[in-house]
Amino acid sequence: MILGYFSLDGLKSIHEQGGYYISRVKHNVKIYFTKERTEEPKCAEDFIKDLAPGETMEVHHVSISQKRIPQPRLILYRLTEKQERDREEKWNQRRKKRKHTSKHRQTHPIYAYITNTSVKEIAKEAVYALYSLRWQIEILCKVWKSILISSSVTFKIRSFLYQKEKRRSVNIKPCTL
Repeated sequence: MILGYFSLDGLKSIHEQGGYYISRVKHNVKIYFTKERTEEPKCAEDFIKDLAPGETMEVHHVSISQKRIPQPRLILYRLTEKQERDREEKWNQRRKKRKHTSKHRQTHPIYAYITNTSVKEIAKEAVYALYSLRWQIEILCKVWKSILISSSVTFKIRSFLYQKEKRRSVNIKPCTL
């Protein structure tokens, strides 16, 4: 699995090496249907009327972006009403801290994911949950990294003080999250 939004070259490399990926597609990425001859692209929001809140849809035979890279599976997930309200509340809290332009203020109730996993390996309904889990794992890794770095810094400070003053420092506690 890769982090964050996709890089077409990165996804291609992962696939060629026999790996699997699940990646979120930005809301403004163009989606082309390879079976249809129309040149009119769609974006994830164009599917909103086809999905009820909390529903998942799988679309086959699509290409993404202007490069028209074929993708094995495109999964669309529409947020539930509660998830949309929670996102709205979080955005309002962030808005109080920062100033946003109207350009930044767009709600996107549909998430789009691309994956090269088969339906047998990962059902379409599991993709949203699996991708959300990725974020939790990333946060955990950042915390571990922070702890390891602060431990390393603490050791270096103790070593420096010992060399400089020829004595042991008793209590140096780093600030960690």
